[in-house]
Amino acid sequence: MWTYHPDLLAKPVPRYTSYPTAADFGPLEQGAIERAIAAASGDISLYLHIPFCEQICYYCGCNTGKSGKRARVESYLAALHQELATVASLLPQGARVRRIAFGGGSPNAILPDEFLGLVTSLHAHLPMFAPEWSIELDPRSLTREWGTVLRDVGITRVSMGVQTFAHHCQRAIGREQSLTMICQGVDLLRRAGVTSLNFDLMYGLPHQTEADLEDSLAQTVKLGAERVAVFGYAHVPHLVPRQTMIPAEALPGAAARFMMANQAHEYLTAAGYDAIGFDHFALPADPMAR
Repeated sequence: MWTYHPDLLAKPVPRYTSYPTAADFGPLEQGAIERAIAAASGDISLYLHIPFCEQICYYCGCNTGKSGKRARVESYLAALHQELATVASLLPQGARVRRIAFGGGSPNAILPDEFLGLVTSLHAHLPMFAPEWSIELDPRSLTREWGTVLRDVGITRVSMGVQTFAHHCQRAIGREQSLTMICQGVDLLRRAGVTSLNFDLMYGLPHQTEADLEDSLAQTVKLGAERVAVFGYAHVPHLVPRQTMIPAEALPGAAARFMMANQAHEYLTAAGYDAIGFDHFALPADPMAR
């Protein structure tokens, strides 16, 4: 379906599709954030960032650190509680919090009680109005206790970091998680009331073949994920030192990466998913597709 333009693919561009992109960010005028919050009206969406993981993967370019350093985690969470109170004090009358998303890092890298403490603060400080809750989760630290927490809070949307089902690729990127672990995670989330489940998948990984990608896509469809994000791995060890653990010679070339992106599009649309932009897919009944 797609035309291969190697000159365009070689052109450096911002990774994310937000606008303005991160490359356009600049210094904020004093008071700009306060004025923006005070000018909000109607339905409000909140994003809470948890920059910690139990294990750090080699490929990851996120600003995250190990959750085992408890003093750092506790200091960050204390600041986050304070910021929740500050934002609440600036919101005008009539604003309603309708959507809340927890991302990271891995939000389930903190303790379940710490997560519940954040939920309690949200309810205590902010004008909540039947909010929709979503969260990113690492299947390697997805325990039964977390299933209880998700159900009690009412979280219905989850994005799970799968990346690939191919064990040799998992080993090469420092993220080993068995098919059994993923299946158990899916079962736990469904029992907790999750109705919109996203799998994050990646192409362009070390030693990855089109057969590896097809297997990951097939497992994703079989497990019933309502949404799928298929991202291309960006190898930038000069910016992300941990990526030096991944040998550049093991990575697919530009043409192979392009074919993998096309392969994912063809496979998922043939399986009944709607294509949302370049790298997101959703079943027709999912809110993203609607």
